[in-house]
Amino acid sequence: MPFTISPGVVTKEIDLTTIVPEMSMTDGAIAGPFKWGPTFDVITVSNESELSSRFGKPNAATYKTWFTAASYLAYSGNLKVVRASGTDANNAAMSTALQVKNDEHYENTYDPDMGGSQVTTAGAFIAKYPGDLGNSLRVSMCGATHANTNTDGTLNSNTDVALTGTMLWTVSNSTLTGTNTLFTTELNVGDVIFVDSQYLTITTVTSATVCIAKGWTANLNAGSPAAGVRKKRSGFGEPASQMMMT
Repeated sequence: MPFTISPGVVTKEIDLTTIVPEMSMTDGAIAGPFKWGPTFDVITVSNESELSSRFGKPNAATYKTWFTAASYLAYSGNLKVVRASGTDANNAAMSTALQVKNDEHYENTYDPDMGGSQVTTAGAFIAKYPGDLGNSLRVSMCGATHANTNTDGTLNSNTDVALTGTMLWTVSNSTLTGTNTLFTTELNVGDVIFVDSQYLTITTVTSATVCIAKGWTANLNAGSPAAGVRKKRSGFGEPASQMMMT
Protein backbone atom coordinates (compact mmCIF):
# COMPACT_ATOMS: atom_id res chain seq x y z
CA MET A 1 0.00 0.00 0.00
CA PRO A 2 1.58 3.33 -1.04
CA PHE A 3 1.95 6.16 1.41
CA THR A 4 3.37 9.68 1.16
CA ILE A 5 6.42 10.55 3.19
CA SER A 6 6.71 14.12 1.83
CA PRO A 7 5.04 16.24 -0.83
CA GLY A 8 5.48 14.54 -4.25
CA VAL A 9 7.30 11.49 -2.82
CA VAL A 10 5.38 8.19 -2.67
CA THR A 11 6.68 4.94 -1.22
CA LYS A 12 5.24 1.61 -2.48
CA GLU A 13 6.08 -1.94 -1.43
CA ILE A 14 6.13 -4.56 -4.23
CA ASP A 15 6.55 -8.32 -3.72
CA LEU A 16 9.13 -9.44 -6.30
CA THR A 17 9.38 -13.01 -5.07
CA THR A 18 6.62 -14.14 -7.46
CA ILE A 19 8.34 -12.79 -10.57
CA VAL A 20 10.91 -14.65 -12.66
CA PRO A 21 13.15 -12.16 -14.49
CA GLU A 22 12.84 -12.50 -18.27
CA MET A 23 16.51 -13.15 -18.96
CA SER A 24 18.01 -16.00 -20.99
CA MET A 25 20.64 -16.50 -18.30
CA THR A 26 17.96 -17.56 -15.81
CA ASP A 27 18.10 -21.34 -16.14
CA GLY A 28 15.23 -23.68 -15.46
CA ALA A 29 14.81 -27.40 -16.00
CA ILE A 30 11.94 -29.83 -16.40
CA ALA A 31 11.64 -33.55 -17.15
CA GLY A 32 8.46 -35.36 -18.02
CA PRO A 33 6.37 -36.94 -20.78
CA PHE A 34 6.07 -35.23 -24.14
CA LYS A 35 4.48 -36.38 -27.39
CA TRP A 36 7.58 -36.21 -29.58
CA GLY A 37 11.31 -35.55 -29.53
CA PRO A 38 14.45 -37.26 -28.24
CA THR A 39 14.21 -39.00 -24.89
CA PHE A 40 16.66 -38.68 -21.99
CA ASP A 41 18.51 -35.90 -23.79
CA VAL A 42 18.83 -32.33 -22.48
CA ILE A 43 17.41 -29.84 -24.99
CA THR A 44 17.50 -26.07 -24.41
CA VAL A 45 14.23 -24.36 -25.33
CA SER A 46 13.81 -20.57 -25.47
CA ASN A 47 10.09 -20.07 -26.11
CA GLU A 48 6.73 -21.81 -26.35
CA SER A 49 6.86 -22.08 -30.14
CA GLU A 50 10.17 -23.92 -29.94
CA LEU A 51 8.79 -26.17 -27.21
CA SER A 52 5.92 -27.14 -29.50
CA SER A 53 8.12 -27.78 -32.54
CA ARG A 54 10.67 -29.88 -30.63
CA PHE A 55 8.39 -31.84 -28.31
CA GLY A 56 4.98 -31.71 -29.95
CA LYS A 57 1.72 -30.13 -28.81
CA PRO A 58 0.08 -31.08 -25.50
CA ASN A 59 -2.41 -33.93 -25.27
CA ALA A 60 -4.25 -35.73 -22.48
CA ALA A 61 -1.10 -37.58 -21.44
CA THR A 62 1.35 -34.68 -21.55
CA TYR A 63 -0.53 -31.47 -20.78
CA LYS A 64 0.68 -31.12 -17.18
CA THR A 65 4.34 -31.17 -18.13
CA TRP A 66 3.80 -29.17 -21.30
CA PHE A 67 1.89 -26.28 -19.74
CA THR A 68 4.27 -26.11 -16.78
CA ALA A 69 7.13 -25.67 -19.23
CA ALA A 70 5.16 -23.15 -21.29
CA SER A 71 4.35 -21.09 -18.18
CA TYR A 72 8.01 -20.86 -17.26
CA LEU A 73 8.94 -19.84 -20.81
CA ALA A 74 6.53 -16.91 -20.54
CA TYR A 75 9.05 -15.32 -18.15
CA SER A 76 12.38 -16.87 -19.14
CA GLY A 77 14.08 -17.79 -22.38
CA ASN A 78 16.24 -20.62 -21.09
CA LEU A 79 14.60 -23.90 -20.13
CA LYS A 80 16.34 -27.28 -20.15
CA VAL A 81 13.81 -29.90 -21.23
CA VAL A 82 14.20 -33.67 -20.93
CA ARG A 83 11.58 -35.94 -22.43
CA ALA A 84 11.04 -39.06 -20.32
CA SER A 85 9.59 -42.31 -21.64
CA GLY A 86 8.99 -45.87 -20.53
CA THR A 87 10.78 -48.95 -21.81
CA ASP A 88 7.74 -49.84 -23.90
CA ALA A 89 7.86 -46.61 -25.95
CA ASN A 90 9.02 -47.62 -29.42
CA ASN A 91 9.90 -45.91 -32.66
CA ALA A 92 7.53 -46.60 -35.54
CA ALA A 93 9.16 -49.11 -37.89
CA MET A 94 8.34 -51.08 -41.04
CA SER A 95 8.34 -54.42 -39.21
CA THR A 96 9.83 -55.23 -35.79
CA ALA A 97 9.49 -52.37 -33.29
CA LEU A 98 12.51 -51.05 -31.41
CA GLN A 99 13.39 -48.07 -29.25
CA VAL A 100 15.87 -45.39 -30.29
CA LYS A 101 16.07 -42.83 -27.50
CA ASN A 102 18.21 -40.14 -29.13
CA ASP A 103 21.09 -39.59 -31.55
CA GLU A 104 23.74 -40.87 -29.15
CA HIS A 105 21.72 -44.00 -28.40
CA TYR A 106 21.29 -44.68 -32.13
CA GLU A 107 24.99 -44.30 -32.89
CA ASN A 108 26.18 -46.42 -29.97
CA THR A 109 23.56 -49.14 -30.42
CA TYR A 110 22.54 -49.37 -34.09
CA ASP A 111 25.09 -47.52 -36.25
CA PRO A 112 27.91 -49.90 -37.28
CA ASP A 113 30.10 -46.94 -38.27
CA MET A 114 29.94 -45.59 -34.71
CA GLY A 115 30.35 -48.82 -32.75
CA GLY A 116 26.78 -50.10 -32.87
CA SER A 117 25.28 -53.13 -34.58
CA GLN A 118 22.99 -52.82 -37.57
CA VAL A 119 19.47 -54.18 -37.09
CA THR A 120 17.66 -55.40 -40.21
CA THR A 121 14.50 -56.73 -38.55
CA ALA A 122 13.01 -53.23 -38.22
CA GLY A 123 13.01 -52.64 -41.98
CA ALA A 124 14.62 -49.96 -44.11
CA PHE A 125 13.18 -47.01 -42.17
CA ILE A 126 12.23 -46.16 -38.60
CA ALA A 127 10.83 -43.00 -37.04
CA LYS A 128 13.46 -40.73 -35.53
CA TYR A 129 11.85 -40.61 -32.07
CA PRO A 130 9.64 -42.90 -29.96
CA GLY A 131 5.91 -42.23 -29.97
CA ASP A 132 2.76 -42.91 -31.96
CA LEU A 133 3.29 -39.72 -33.95
CA GLY A 134 5.79 -41.77 -35.96
CA ASN A 135 2.93 -43.90 -37.26
CA SER A 136 1.80 -40.96 -39.38
CA LEU A 137 5.12 -40.67 -41.23
CA ARG A 138 5.23 -41.66 -44.89
CA VAL A 139 8.49 -42.36 -46.71
CA SER A 140 9.06 -42.17 -50.47
CA MET A 141 12.25 -42.60 -52.46
CA CYS A 142 13.21 -40.86 -55.68
CA GLY A 143 16.47 -41.86 -57.34
CA ALA A 144 18.20 -40.13 -60.24
CA THR A 145 16.76 -40.70 -63.73
CA HIS A 146 17.11 -44.36 -64.75
CA ALA A 147 18.88 -45.16 -61.49
CA ASN A 148 17.71 -47.74 -58.98
CA THR A 149 14.28 -48.45 -60.48
CA ASN A 150 12.55 -50.64 -63.02
CA THR A 151 9.70 -49.27 -65.12
CA ASP A 152 7.17 -50.87 -62.77
CA GLY A 153 8.59 -48.92 -59.82
CA THR A 154 10.37 -51.84 -58.15
CA LEU A 155 13.85 -51.14 -56.82
CA ASN A 156 17.14 -52.29 -58.28
CA SER A 157 20.61 -51.57 -57.02
CA ASN A 158 22.36 -48.80 -58.95
CA THR A 159 24.65 -51.18 -60.78
CA ASP A 160 24.69 -53.34 -63.89
CA VAL A 161 21.59 -55.54 -64.08
CA ALA A 162 21.43 -58.85 -65.94
CA LEU A 163 18.34 -58.85 -68.17
CA THR A 164 15.88 -61.73 -68.21
CA GLY A 165 15.97 -64.06 -71.24
CA THR A 166 18.03 -63.75 -74.42
CA MET A 167 17.89 -61.22 -77.27
CA LEU A 168 18.79 -60.65 -80.92
CA TRP A 169 19.31 -57.24 -82.58
CA THR A 170 19.02 -56.60 -86.33
CA VAL A 171 20.55 -53.42 -87.74
CA SER A 172 18.32 -53.25 -90.82
CA ASN A 173 15.22 -52.42 -88.78
CA SER A 174 16.90 -51.51 -85.45
CA THR A 175 14.75 -54.13 -83.75
CA LEU A 176 15.82 -55.96 -80.62
CA THR A 177 13.87 -59.20 -80.38
CA GLY A 178 13.78 -61.09 -77.12
CA THR A 179 13.02 -64.61 -76.00
CA ASN A 180 11.47 -64.92 -72.52
CA THR A 181 12.44 -61.29 -71.90
CA LEU A 182 10.82 -58.61 -69.72
CA PHE A 183 11.62 -55.45 -71.66
CA THR A 184 8.60 -53.50 -70.40
CA THR A 185 9.68 -54.12 -66.80
CA GLU A 186 13.45 -54.01 -67.06
CA LEU A 187 14.15 -51.33 -69.70
CA ASN A 188 13.48 -47.61 -70.13
CA VAL A 189 14.04 -45.39 -73.14
CA GLY A 190 17.64 -44.18 -72.95
CA ASP A 191 18.98 -47.28 -71.19
CA VAL A 192 22.26 -48.68 -72.48
CA ILE A 193 22.49 -52.45 -72.73
CA PHE A 194 25.50 -54.64 -73.44
CA VAL A 195 24.93 -57.60 -75.78
CA ASP A 196 27.57 -59.75 -77.47
CA SER A 197 30.42 -57.34 -76.57
CA GLN A 198 28.59 -54.33 -78.04
CA TYR A 199 26.53 -51.46 -76.64
CA LEU A 200 22.97 -50.59 -77.68
CA THR A 201 20.84 -47.62 -76.63
CA ILE A 202 17.10 -48.25 -76.21
CA THR A 203 14.93 -45.76 -78.16
CA THR A 204 11.52 -47.46 -77.93
CA VAL A 205 10.09 -50.20 -75.72
CA THR A 206 7.32 -51.84 -77.72
CA SER A 207 6.52 -54.94 -75.68
CA ALA A 208 8.06 -57.44 -73.31
CA THR A 209 9.90 -59.06 -76.25
CA VAL A 210 10.41 -56.20 -78.74
CA CYS A 211 12.47 -52.99 -78.50
CA ILE A 212 13.94 -50.49 -80.92
CA ALA A 213 17.60 -49.72 -80.30
CA LYS A 214 20.56 -47.83 -81.78
CA GLY A 215 23.94 -49.49 -82.07
CA TRP A 216 26.84 -50.43 -84.32
CA THR A 217 26.25 -51.26 -87.99
CA ALA A 218 26.28 -55.03 -87.62
CA ASN A 219 23.79 -57.70 -86.72
CA LEU A 220 24.20 -59.03 -83.22
CA ASN A 221 23.94 -62.75 -82.65
CA ALA A 222 22.34 -63.44 -86.02
CA GLY A 223 20.45 -66.66 -85.50
CA SER A 224 21.93 -67.04 -82.00
CA PRO A 225 20.23 -64.88 -79.31
CA ALA A 226 22.39 -64.04 -76.30
CA ALA A 227 21.97 -62.66 -72.79
CA GLY A 228 22.12 -58.91 -72.21
CA VAL A 229 23.09 -56.57 -69.37
CA ARG A 230 21.54 -53.19 -68.60
CA LYS A 231 24.30 -50.78 -67.63
CA LYS A 232 23.79 -48.61 -64.57
CA ARG A 233 22.45 -45.12 -65.17
CA SER A 234 22.96 -42.28 -62.75
CA GLY A 235 22.59 -38.53 -62.89
CA PHE A 236 25.66 -38.22 -60.66
CA GLY A 237 28.27 -40.06 -62.68
CA GLU A 238 28.84 -42.98 -65.04
CA PRO A 239 31.48 -44.15 -67.53
CA ALA A 240 31.45 -42.46 -70.94
CA SER A 241 30.95 -45.84 -72.64
CA GLN A 242 27.56 -46.10 -70.97
CA MET A 243 26.42 -42.70 -72.29
CA MET A 244 26.53 -43.67 -75.97
CA MET A 245 24.09 -41.67 -78.15
CA THR A 246 22.80 -39.65 -75.18
